[in-house]
Amino acid sequence: MSTTTRRGLSTAAQALLSVEEVFMPVVDANGNIGDHPAVILTDAEDTTIRFQLKVPPEFNTLVLAQVIVVQTGTAGSPNMQWSTTTDFGGICLDEAYNLHSNAETDQITAITQNDLECVDISASLDGIAAEDLVGITFIRRASQAGDTVDADVYFLGLRIHYV
Repeated sequence: MSTTTRRGLSTAAQALLSVEEVFMPVVDANGNIGDHPAVILTDAEDTTIRFQLKVPPEFNTLVLAQVIVVQTGTAGSPNMQWSTTTDFGGICLDEAYNLHSNAETDQITAITQNDLECVDISASLDGIAAEDLVGITFIRRASQAGDTVDADVYFLGLRIHYV
């Protein structure tokens, strides 16, 4: 019999899959939320963040990819509108830096005030492989009508889970 943990994961499923995690904290932080360094995604402006990920050599399959954000200004769970683009190719494999590209355009995610929210960008990384170098652009579309946060959002980093 399996049990479910506080995070909703089955302990039986955990025994079957050895899920690994990579966390990439922000670089070039221009602010903070509490003691966490952050990049501020300014309200009412489209704000772009770019970062890279080197896919680990033991990577087989992507389980999830999420950016971690927090908003402190709007009660409840307003929507954050966002987009991503990615370019990737294998390092030292005679592959172009943009052999593969993906995008998620004008997505909407509800983000609850003060919560460490995980915005799923997995579709942006569809097709990555071991040893790929991935360039990722994440844009908060705060100037668009679909973004109802009405406050700054703090970007804390990226995490990926893989087997």
